[in-house]
Amino acid sequence: MRACVFCEIIAGRKAAGVVHADDSVVAILDHKPATVGHVLVIPRVHMTGSAEADDAVGTAIWRAARRVSGALRASGLRCDGVTCRWPTGRPPARMSSTFTCT
Repeated sequence: MRACVFCEIIAGRKAAGVVHADDSVVAILDHKPATVGHVLVIPRVHMTGSAEADDAVGTAIWRAARRVSGALRASGLRCDGVTCRWPTGRPPARMSSTFTCT
C-alpha cells in the first residue's frame, strides 16, 4: 500500500506550502491548484471520508476554513467569493476540505 501523501506532509516528511496549522488541522496550498487560492484543510488524524470525522474534527476543519477563507478574501487575490468542498472520500483518498477563490 502506498503511503498517504497528506500524512507525509503532516509528519513533516514531505514539503508543502502551509498557510495554517493548529493542533487539529493543517491547511496547505494545493500543488496543482484548480484555481487561484486553492487550499486544502487536512485533519491531523488520518481518515478517508467525512463519515469518519467526529464533531471535534468537523469543528476544527470549519474553524480553519473560516480563517483561511478570510485570509483569501483579504489577500489581494481576485477573490469574489470562496467555495468550500467537503469530499466524502474514496479509498485510497484521504479526507481534506478544499477552498478556492471564485
